[in-house]
Amino acid sequence: MHGDFAPWNTRQENGRLFVFDWESAKEQTPKLWDVFHFNEKVTSLLHKKPVRYAEFGLTCPADHASFLLYSLRSVCKALEDGGSLLEPKLNYHKEQILRGLQGSPK
Repeated sequence: MHGDFAPWNTRQENGRLFVFDWESAKEQTPKLWDVFHFNEKVTSLLHKKPVRYAEFGLTCPADHASFLLYSLRSVCKALEDGGSLLEPKLNYHKEQILRGLQGSPK
C-alpha cells in the first residue's frame, strides 16, 4: 500500500501514471485502503462529492469491513498525531464509521 495515495502525489504523462512520496508505504495493509484514502482526500480536502463505493463494485462484506477498519484506523492515527475529536477530518471519519455501521460504505 502506498499509504498516502492522493492527487498531489500523482502525475500523469503520456497515458502513464507516476506515483511519488512513498514514505508511508506498508506491505501488510489492505490494498483497498489506497482507494479509500484517495477518495477521502478528494472528498474532505478538495470538497468534491463523496464517492459511492458500490459504483466501483465494492459491495461484498469483506470490502465493507475493510472500509470500516480503514476509517477506524484513520481516526486512531489522527488522535495519535495529536488531533482532536472536534477536527473536521476526524468528524468526516466518524461520520463514515457511523454510516458504515448502518449499511454499506457511501
